[in-house]
Amino acid sequence: MESFPISRVYQAHIPTYPSGHWLFGFASKKYHPLKDLDEARWKAYDLSCRYYTTTLHKGAFYIPAYVEELLKDVES
Repeated sequence: MESFPISRVYQAHIPTYPSGHWLFGFASKKYHPLKDLDEARWKAYDLSCRYYTTTLHKGAFYIPAYVEELLKDVES
């Protein structure tokens, strides 16, 4: 049995670190980071963020081709 049936890699660009391109892991037993994103609910909070948007959230999970290739046997 898998510990976390939903696992994805996402990225962020952090210019203060070497190369600036960092990858992070997301794992969940229930929630998918994209399929379960409720944009209407987020927008209803009416928060003014200088960085986060739901578009950025979705875009973080679009990873470069070389990373997709490395993960082709891991993520479905």
